[in-house]
Order: sequence, then C-alpha cells, then structure tokens
Amino acid sequence: MAKKNKTLYKITKEVDTNYKAEKKYFEVSGTVQTILFDGSEESIEFLESYLKSYPNLKKKIFLKLVPYWRYNPFKKVVELPYDSEMNFPGELVIKANRINSFDLKNNKVYTFNVEEPATELEFRDTVEKIGVNAPSIVGTGKNHIVQKLVYSERITSIEEHKKVIEDALEQLRQMYSYFGIDIVEGSEGKLIKTQIHGDFHSGNIGSKSNNSAVIFDWDDRRYDYAYIDILNLAYSQYDAEGKINFALVENFIDSLNDSLDCEIDVELNIEKSLDSLSIKKQEYKAFRDFKKIIQENDW
Repeated sequence: MAKKNKTLYKITKEVDTNYKAEKKYFEVSGTVQTILFDGSEESIEFLESYLKSYPNLKKKIFLKLVPYWRYNPFKKVVELPYDSEMNFPGELVIKANRINSFDLKNNKVYTFNVEEPATELEFRDTVEKIGVNAPSIVGTGKNHIVQKLVYSERITSIEEHKKVIEDALEQLRQMYSYFGIDIVEGSEGKLIKTQIHGDFHSGNIGSKSNNSAVIFDWDDRRYDYAYIDILNLAYSQYDAEGKINFALVENFIDSLNDSLDCEIDVELNIEKSLDSLSIKKQEYKAFRDFKKIIQENDW
C-alpha cells in the first residue's frame, strides 16, 4: 500500500498547478540522499546515468537491481499529488541538501529549499555570460528555481576524462578572474579568497560530446579560500580511486598564484582551505587520510 512522504509532499504545495491525481513512486533511501522514481524506462535510464560517477558497492548493487525494482517484494511505494499536463513532480524526485524534481518529458529540473531564487538566477546568468557552462534557470518561485535539464556523460575517472576536467578548471579560473581574487592580510600571512563553486567534485562535472564540461550543483557557492575547489576535486579522486593527481592540483594552484602580484604562502592557504573543507568532511576517515597526505606533500 502506498504511503505519504510528508517531506516531499510539501514541494507539491510550492508549485502553482492543478493536481487532479496522485502518482506512485518507488522510494529508496541512502546515506546522503533519498530517491523517488516512477519505474518508467526514462527514470531508470536517468538513474543509471546519474549514479554512474564513482559508484560505491551499494550503488552498484542498486544499479543492477533498478530495472527490476517493481518486482522487489520489500519495495517501498509512496504517493505524491500529480499534474499530468505539467508532468509535475515528474519521473524522479531526489532529496539531498535540496530537493530536485526531474521532469524528463519537458527537460526541466525543479530545485526546492532555495533561500533566494532571484539571487540564484542573477548569479547563474552572470557565470553563463562569462563562459561557465551551468544549467540555465528558466523560472523561479518563492522557494524554488526551475532549471533546464542538461544531459551529459558523468565523470567516472579523472584520468580518463582529463580534457573535460581541464575545461571545468578553466571555467573556474574564468569565474575567479571575473569576481576577483582578493588578497587578505592575516596574522599568519597573505590569504587568497574569491567566489568559489563550493562543492566542486567529479560527481558535479558532466562531459559533453566535444569534451567540454558542464558544472552542476551550485548550492554551496560562496566567497571563500581559493584553493577549496581544487582540493575538493582532488579529495573526490582520492575517495574513489585511492590516488591524487598532484600535477593537476599544483598546475591549478600555480596558475592562480601567477595571476597575482605578490608571493603567496601555498602551504598556509592549503591549510586554511583544508580547514574549511573539514567542517563537513572531518568525520570521514578517507578525508582525514587525504588531509594528511596533502599536508605532507612538498608544495
């Protein structure tokens, strides 16, 4: 018997539409996200692509089973109000920090729990104009935005997608340059800060057919230490592959420092960036190991 998911039920109250029916979804909960999908071929194909980037054992098992999920005797089924004309909430709903509802029919993504949709729209328009490939925002509501759904290949290895990663890093450099890289005088030395992506890792980078990168998930964008994005990318590789492409990290840091008119203490800025990353990741052993390796490197 289908149940109500109270948290996800709330999103249907935020979109002005006429619900004439209810739609059943399969609910699968993980450590960091909850997935609702309607079991259609489109939803399964999207999930297979969405979860392709560095899948852990649990994800690998789920991906093997997802085409047959409707036959799972222990499956959980929930209902949400549904507008067939608008196709909302769509074929999938994924809840993590924010809630994303995927309308695969009309190529739209509704993102909820957005504090300032107008500011988000202004920022996204700005970065697109300076050459950053990010999903366009095509609508806003009181607490949500509507983005254009961009299909791309998910990154499965930094080494195998080197050109895509380099393009994504170049887009970050363009963004840093546009917003400006500030030198902040601290008691320990010069610190460099800028507008960062804030959650820059391989899972938030997509590859287009021409090896150009699309950068997703701008929820954590903020003004912070300039090395955070590259170190977060390096950590995502270490967490998935057990190694770090130090050349990639060093080249990016060198390119940032070369654009400045003064000497920068790289180790100090790395330490500050790691401290910022530690706020969310310190509980993970993989991050603590990564942090130690980075600190011991000869910068």
